[in-house]
Amino acid sequence: MAFAYQLDLFEINDPVTVLQKDFRLLDKKCQNVQRGLFARFSTLEEIVEMLRDLCYQQKIEIDNLKSKLEPKAEMIEFPK
Repeated sequence: MAFAYQLDLFEINDPVTVLQKDFRLLDKKCQNVQRGLFARFSTLEEIVEMLRDLCYQQKIEIDNLKSKLEPKAEMIEFPK
């Protein structure tokens, strides 16, 4: 991967120095990518937790509705 940058006339521009600059730029870009990935992951984690909570609440509501709709058997005694 090559990077474009302006060479400074007052610095040493030998191949080792140019490679060091390349490595510094590459390291900076990698750190930016890592920060972006961790930020996206934390957002995704919050969304997944919210969905899990919603699913749990819906399960409770469904169970409540099922218990209200279940027929209840009652014993009826007929007079003799």
